[in-house]
Amino acid sequence: MTKTEIKVNAKELVKGYKEILVHVSKSSFRPILATLNHVVENNKLTLVATDTHSLGKLTLVCESDNDVEFAVPRKVIQSVSKLKNKELTNEEIILEFSDNKIRYIVNGKEFISSMTESNYPSVERILPVVNEDRNITFNIRELKEFIKHIKETGYHRKEWSNKTIQSNIKFIKGQFVFSYECEDEEGEVFYKKENINCVVTKGFTDDYDINLNIYELEKHVNKFLTGNKTITLAFVEKEFMNSQNVRPIQVTYNGLNNYVGVLAPMRAFR
Repeated sequence: MTKTEIKVNAKELVKGYKEILVHVSKSSFRPILATLNHVVENNKLTLVATDTHSLGKLTLVCESDNDVEFAVPRKVIQSVSKLKNKELTNEEIILEFSDNKIRYIVNGKEFISSMTESNYPSVERILPVVNEDRNITFNIRELKEFIKHIKETGYHRKEWSNKTIQSNIKFIKGQFVFSYECEDEEGEVFYKKENINCVVTKGFTDDYDINLNIYELEKHVNKFLTGNKTITLAFVEKEFMNSQNVRPIQVTYNGLNNYVGVLAPMRAFR
């Protein structure tokens, strides 16, 4: 493999790794998803990760003589993401790789790991075609507290192997309602409906409901609390939903134009 060197702003890369690490799979069932994909093209570095339930895609400016694509294991990303700002006295981190080895060079420290030539699934074909008139915007801290409330009061299904509360969001008579399972004192499970303040665009003309894993939504909420006041969920065009048989939700944040997230089951992976 030809030796390639990539230079990236140190603080931006470490911050980006922290933000997107939550989407890197912890399972070894599909090893490639336990890596963070790196795509370098036209002096831009795009980081992509998905565990098939949620997805994050972040783009940073970089310097590189070559356009390349490669995947880095989760453990290496964790190690680099733990670097503190006070340790990042140099402005740049250098990513240098050849012969299936990658080396991070920062402030005299080196992180060396094996890597794989990327056969990462194409995410472009599962990014939703959203309707700009079908958006919901929440205050991110209010949504965080609301999720915390649901986790504390909702019914966790014991028969399911994955941690979740059966819940959905519905558009009813001009407003969105969160509906989720609770358990009463006699052990009976029922659906509880609650409202949360949000701004809704005019595109919601029909009743709309979609199942939602509250823990997957929490992934997107927890990581951008600093400097971002709102989070927007954008819903797919019906044509996309019918052709792909999925109902993903696009996640964006005010003031953060280089990041896009996706929330929903992504059965487009084969």
